[in-house]
Amino acid sequence: MAQGMMGIPDSCRKFLPAAPGKAILVIGGSDTGKTTFVEALARHYAGEGVGLIDADVGQSHLGPPTTVGWAASKNEFLGWEKTKLSGFYFVGSTSPSGNLLPCLAGIALAKEELRGAHTIVADTSGFIEGPAARALFWHTIDLFRPDIVIGFERAGELEPLVRPLRSMKSPEVCLLPVPKEVVAKSPDDRRAYRAKSFEEYFREARLLVLYPEGVSFRDIRGLPFEPREEESASPRCEPGTLVSLRDESGRDLALGVAERISQSEIGILTPIAKSAHIASIIVGRMRLGIGANWTEYHL
Repeated sequence: MAQGMMGIPDSCRKFLPAAPGKAILVIGGSDTGKTTFVEALARHYAGEGVGLIDADVGQSHLGPPTTVGWAASKNEFLGWEKTKLSGFYFVGSTSPSGNLLPCLAGIALAKEELRGAHTIVADTSGFIEGPAARALFWHTIDLFRPDIVIGFERAGELEPLVRPLRSMKSPEVCLLPVPKEVVAKSPDDRRAYRAKSFEEYFREARLLVLYPEGVSFRDIRGLPFEPREEESASPRCEPGTLVSLRDESGRDLALGVAERISQSEIGILTPIAKSAHIASIIVGRMRLGIGANWTEYHL
């Protein structure tokens, strides 16, 4: 679907908040037009100051895949590629399944970082079916505290998810049909999009050598470990593993791909500047095949 093709339906406009300090959550399955609709909302609120959260960790438009990204737009919205990323939170995988806590942490952090925006709009993944998806949705409601939930559905699939909201004073719920112009993407299309995104992100990457005594290690689940070549009871960071590099305040500075790991040094392929201070390395749950079409291997 071409950018900007979708506008804001009249049936939805009456729900849009005019007062500052409001939040909008956009939900729906895969290929339902959520992201294009978020663009329309970004243009609608851009003049007043809009905060954008991209929580679709598999098909990211703000930040690289595996992250919850956010940005603030105070002027005309000119599209995702021209929107400057304000920050991101590493989830460690391209799927919310099995990674609910990092997804929720990223959404909560993003909202806090964008608290000065007139309106905050959050885009979500197509993860809407099953107990884990329901848990993610309801904890997102509890943490994000949206004033309105706007959903796109084909055949009433969102009603079981949002029905309990209808007995609540807030948020309001607006469900819309999937626009006819929306084109479904195949799994291969989605993988190709992620591969292109990773390739662009790591295009200017260089090998950064770190030393174990200067940084702390943990995996995305919070398990600490020491970098080791030999087998051990601790989690391992194998070559090709996707990681995030964080500063002393715990902010994600950049993603990286582990190239060599030993007890004496750690080699990370990353676009980050060498002068930046890295305090910790967060190990994700997937490996990337660099130079092999950026093939994903989930751990």
